[in-house]
Amino acid sequence: MSITLIIDFSCFYFDNEEGLYYPVDDCEAAKKKFDIESNLSITARTFIGKCCNASVWSEYPSGQSGTLKDKLVSGISQNKSTTNEYQTAWKRIIRLKHRE
Repeated sequence: MSITLIIDFSCFYFDNEEGLYYPVDDCEAAKKKFDIESNLSITARTFIGKCCNASVWSEYPSGQSGTLKDKLVSGISQNKSTTNEYQTAWKRIIRLKHRE
């Protein structure tokens, strides 16, 4: 779950994993872009292309050639506790440091 905080008409995105707030310019766009819940029906490859820096591929399981790139974000989320590969994939796509 992500939280968007508005302080003095500035908008901040809260990264749950790092426990830090990051400033964003457009609150509504940030909510849609960064919110995993809004992107569950797309593949990891599409989500990464839309929401992440290309650097995520260097840490993603098997990189761009791996099988998880074509899995739906919802499937990765549901299976994140089943194998290390799914857990790593999930952690990489939700980390704000990989977001554009």
